[in-house]
Amino acid sequence: ENSLDWLRRVLRGDKNKEVKAAAVLALSEFPDKTVFRELKGVKGGHRMSKLYSLVSMGRIADSLPQSDLMRKQISNELTKISEKPQKDKYAAMYGTLALALMGDPSANKTFALYLTSDKRDAFKHEVHSVMAVAMGMLGDRRSVNDLREIMKNGRLEPDYRGYAALALGILGDASIKE
Repeated sequence: ENSLDWLRRVLRGDKNKEVKAAAVLALSEFPDKTVFRELKGVKGGHRMSKLYSLVSMGRIADSLPQSDLMRKQISNELTKISEKPQKDKYAAMYGTLALALMGDPSANKTFALYLTSDKRDAFKHEVHSVMAVAMGMLGDRRSVNDLREIMKNGRLEPDYRGYAALALGILGDASIKE
């Protein structure tokens, strides 16, 4: 039995929640279509297993070429989850981080839309913060102006604005002035 087979067995039948959650994360080291389907199918049980499955999907997608169909499926799935924090704010946060981990530059458009529009009121504060940091993690310099606007907007929560500043730091934007 190889490591992949062992991890699948743990995922399907181990009763220990922490071991199962660790197996979900470890599966991200095996970027193949069957692993993606298994991760997508992680339901119920230990909450962290479901959240970690999102991170693992992002890590798998990161190892695939931009044109790969599975990468596009993962991106679409994570984007849907990230856009619905009212349904599950933690899944939205982990989905957002997974998009950043996979380096999906199209995610910046989604993040900027929700962070700078009236739709942001539907989002939880924590999700805003994760989206701002994710914009920096993506390394897309086109997000600098959106992040600057978020940071300078005095109507927004101070912590949220601070995360936009952190994202600018991650991007290495030394030109920001208050």
